Amino acid sequence: CTVSTSSGLGGAIYLDLASGTETQYDLTGASYSTGNSAQYGKNLFIKAADLRTAVPIGDPTRIKLGALNPETDFYNLMGYDGVNTLAFPLYYVYTAIISDIHHVNNGAESYTIGSGYDNSFCGHYGWPCLTIGYAIDLSGGATNKKVGIITGYKLSTSTGLAKTGIQIQNSLTSTGYTSTSASILLIENAGKLLVTDGELEFNYISFSINTNAESGYVISGSTGSTKITIDNCLMVMTGGSSSSISVGLVQLNVGGLSISNLQVNSISIVSNSVIKVNNGAGEVNISGSVFNSVTRTGSGNGAAINAELNGGSKLTIKEVCSFTSCSCANGNGGAIYASLSSGASGSVSIIGSASTYSSCTVSTSSGLGGAIYLDLASGTETQYDLTGASYSTGNSAQY
Repeated sequence: CTVSTSSGLGGAIYLDLASGTETQYDLTGASYSTGNSAQYGKNLFIKAADLRTAVPIGDPTRIKLGALNPETDFYNLMGYDGVNTLAFPLYYVYTAIISDIHHVNNGAESYTIGSGYDNSFCGHYGWPCLTIGYAIDLSGGATNKKVGIITGYKLSTSTGLAKTGIQIQNSLTSTGYTSTSASILLIENAGKLLVTDGELEFNYISFSINTNAESGYVISGSTGSTKITIDNCLMVMTGGSSSSISVGLVQLNVGGLSISNLQVNSISIVSNSVIKVNNGAGEVNISGSVFNSVTRTGSGNGAAINAELNGGSKLTIKEVCSFTSCSCANGNGGAIYASLSSGASGSVSIIGSASTYSSCTVSTSSGLGGAIYLDLASGTETQYDLTGASYSTGNSAQY
């Protein structure tokens, strides 16, 4: 059974269900053979005033539609929701979102199942949303608002995040299982994540930064209620080790920051650090993380970390962090620069199992602190503890 493959809907069956009639059908006796064809809905197309009412979540709906289990061709059963003329695969309408993770992917130039579309049924790995903000909104009042990044997703515009409990993580596998493989999040042009309220957590994300990414920081926290957590993530440059970028990973103006098991490899940043802590921040904790071949070109201090601490701000580095070949071309503190302003009650600490510093450098003609530079204002001279720092060979500076 066929209709036009360029404009026809419902190769075998087409239902047009007006408001109030969405449940008044039963196709349990339908058996769709091969050979049916249409532009959308080779076997069945439903145009419903409310597609969710017509196609509720659950296996009884699949049976009512006469659908196969498992569905192998998502073009077989499709539909419209009200006046929306985006064709929805009905499989993703009657199937629940797995693990409450709403996935995002970029859009394609032409209609493609698997590319990103913002709509009330999106979020499946195979039918993802287009934007992070829309995916978050679909979680409604859930305590944890989970967004799965399908690897290769491009973030090229600024996105404001003002809800609590947001978790941005790697995607499920195509078969619906969790994994520990990081999803690649491509940062391009004006792509930024601006945290203005609440808690935000990143898990298993590879922040891959293009050379065209605008200067600043990928993640910024700017209110006292902000708490940013980065676990098991990576930071790399898409252009390779010979290129250069002008954007760091995270900047904390106020609020708290916790980083664990971050890997930063072969990064060259113009006039920015990987991590920037400004003087309104609260507690910053970094553990088990690796900073390898991080170069800060241009002006400024601290290639990996630049922390300007005030008030009760605290910077704590612990649990076997590694800083290797971190360098500042025209500043102090090849790996870490930290300052405590006058009257501050906070501290700078490197504690616990040894964190190593090797081959970290600043200018040997003018730079101070090949690995670490501390600027302790009057009254703060004792507010540091570097007992967990282990200095290897190769660090260099003028002094």
